[in-house]
Amino acid sequence: MAENTQHFPEKKYAAFAFVGGMVVIGVLWFGSSLVLPATSYRNYSESSGGFYSAMGNVAYDTVKMAAPVSEVVGNMTQDRKVTNNYVSVHVKSVKDFHNTITMFVDSVEGKVMNEYVTVSSDDQAESGTMTVLVPNKNSQQFFEAAAKAAIKIVDRQVNSYEISQEYTDLGRKLAQYEATYEKVLKYYDKAVSVEELLKVQNQLDQLQQQIDSVKGRKMALEELSNNTQYTLYSSTNEYNLPYVPQGTFEVAKTFKLAVRSLVLTADKVVAGAIYVLVYVPFILVLGGIALLVKKYLVKR
Repeated sequence: MAENTQHFPEKKYAAFAFVGGMVVIGVLWFGSSLVLPATSYRNYSESSGGFYSAMGNVAYDTVKMAAPVSEVVGNMTQDRKVTNNYVSVHVKSVKDFHNTITMFVDSVEGKVMNEYVTVSSDDQAESGTMTVLVPNKNSQQFFEAAAKAAIKIVDRQVNSYEISQEYTDLGRKLAQYEATYEKVLKYYDKAVSVEELLKVQNQLDQLQQQIDSVKGRKMALEELSNNTQYTLYSSTNEYNLPYVPQGTFEVAKTFKLAVRSLVLTADKVVAGAIYVLVYVPFILVLGGIALLVKKYLVKR
């Protein structure tokens, strides 16, 4: 009986071997492209102190956030302080006084922060408040211009406080956040799953919020320390200014202050009485319940 054996040509064997080898290589390459970036990303998260907690929330560690930033903030430490002036002035016209102040502030590239004018219903006297920022180098010149535009300077108070340490700390924080942002950004392109992309994006968003917040505060401190703030209280009636004139006495003004104090005191007393009336029933109910519970426990 003859054997019915089918033989394949050697060329077909070689073709099948080649195709099979290419398939195996392709599978291995595709698998490594999925596994290695994810592994690298997880190793980075673990080695950096853990960007994410067990609940998926971001865990910031300002000490481990980035490389040392001493070089970045080395030239940042400097003496900085904020100076506020509160000046009461007696003027002929509040509007004219404000116009003069605004023109001067514009000429030295300062800034008008706020401004308003009121008219008293009692004596029709004008009163106003104006807050401005002027460069430190023009501070004395501004005060002299304000004194010249007014009838007289009635009162002046100057308050200053240091912000050097806060400013330096903000600079250090900003450098750390920006360095960490750049570090995390490198792993955005390496994330391969949607979950990893969302986690990295969430981290970047929160870091950007921190950067914007610190940068905004730092810029505000720079503006305040580079300029002198003046709050000007002006009025056509000297006794309407927010101060107590020394060596003078006015019966009408003293009477108004006494009436205002009486009204405020009466308001507090009436408010307290209303609170007592509202809470007393609840207190009585709670007390009754406590007595019933006590009697029930005693009987048992």
